[in-house]
Amino acid sequence: MLKVATCISVLVPGPPRYQEYSPPSRIVTVQLNDPANFSVTYCSNPEPNWDWDFTSPNGTVAEMDGVEFIPDGNTATLEIADVQEQHFGNYTITAWNDHGTPTEPAVFMLQVGGKNVLP
Repeated sequence: MLKVATCISVLVPGPPRYQEYSPPSRIVTVQLNDPANFSVTYCSNPEPNWDWDFTSPNGTVAEMDGVEFIPDGNTATLEIADVQEQHFGNYTITAWNDHGTPTEPAVFMLQVGGKNVLP
């Protein structure tokens, strides 16, 4: 007797759901002048809208020069080609669509040489 298994995947409309962080620890450790990047992928139907912000070590939310934000479908990446001291801190990437937002945004920490520069 021949048995056939069928697997069907259906993506129903809903708010974005976390799928993958890169790096998984959400901590990026670099030296000055090194490149850095981090990304998050959400399962989302429809595709999400994206936003990001930066929080400095003193807790100030600020605009950040030298950071490239690259949204691509269900994945968003932040890239810094030449990390400088002002780049160290937390980066928050938020996804949303017509059905809502995830329960928690993706927060990545950029630190220098293994030392946490946040208070």
